[in-house]
Amino acid sequence: MGELFRPATSTELMHVKRIMGRVCLHRDDADEILSALREAGYVVAVMPLEFQEDPDLTGSLEYVEATRTVSFASDTRNEIDRLSGEVLDDIQRIVGPTGICTDAGPIDAGHEPFQYDTAEWTAVRH
Repeated sequence: MGELFRPATSTELMHVKRIMGRVCLHRDDADEILSALREAGYVVAVMPLEFQEDPDLTGSLEYVEATRTVSFASDTRNEIDRLSGEVLDDIQRIVGPTGICTDAGPIDAGHEPFQYDTAEWTAVRH
């Protein structure tokens, strides 16, 4: 999985960011997948039904934010995009064929689950 979860060495100045992936799951499989994400070190937030635009249409789906803190040596856009891609791939591996991680990217320290400042969130897309 590249250097995503690599510990810092004593000579490296490490940066820390929270990378979040947005996930859509079938509700029947959600409990098992949410447990697997937590076991892999992700903090998960499930979208409350009142946030969903049309509960009748999305009633069988579960929307999730899966967040992981990563440390890295180079605080560049390319490095953040690379880490976001690795988080996306890792989450997709966990959710398997019954879900999809649609995108992943850095979030601010004060991020509230399912609250976005802009309509188009900056992220690496699946």
